[in-house]
Amino acid sequence: MAVQRLIIPVQSAKIVGSTVDGASYIDNPAGIDGGQNTFALLFDASTDESATWTFQVPSNYTGSPSVNLMYTMASAVANDIDMRVETRSMSSGEPNSTSVFGFSTETSFSETVPSSAGFISEITAAISTDNLAADRFAILRLSRQTTSGDDTAAGDVEIRALTMEYST
Repeated sequence: MAVQRLIIPVQSAKIVGSTVDGASYIDNPAGIDGGQNTFALLFDASTDESATWTFQVPSNYTGSPSVNLMYTMASAVANDIDMRVETRSMSSGEPNSTSVFGFSTETSFSETVPSSAGFISEITAAISTDNLAADRFAILRLSRQTTSGDDTAAGDVEIRALTMEYST
């Protein structure tokens, strides 16, 4: 069994919009910053926000997915952030509709942030997937859960890189 890595570019995040049935996968969108340095996806400290990415699951995918987030903090006081990842996938011939298929069981994970703003930190977590399979159309949703008691860090979480690892 080998492990492969799927790079999911921060700047390709979908942060607005709705599905064909009028439902939205994003309640409160994260922000995007393509300013002077590198791209960053910004998750606020006071509102649950999310972003989605779409991709085709690689044909060599067999399971055991995990996500790797590289992030910085706009300000940091060594408290915790609480992030959530969910996936969903559809086979050819199935509708892209929120009324037909829901997201997988969410995977929540907390991390103590660096004590100084702007320092890169990394979170890796195995994720739950109910129906992710090779060659399917997939959606990955990443959210910050500020309303949970586990998220106590001030300032934006700045996602700098996102990858998904999986078994082949």
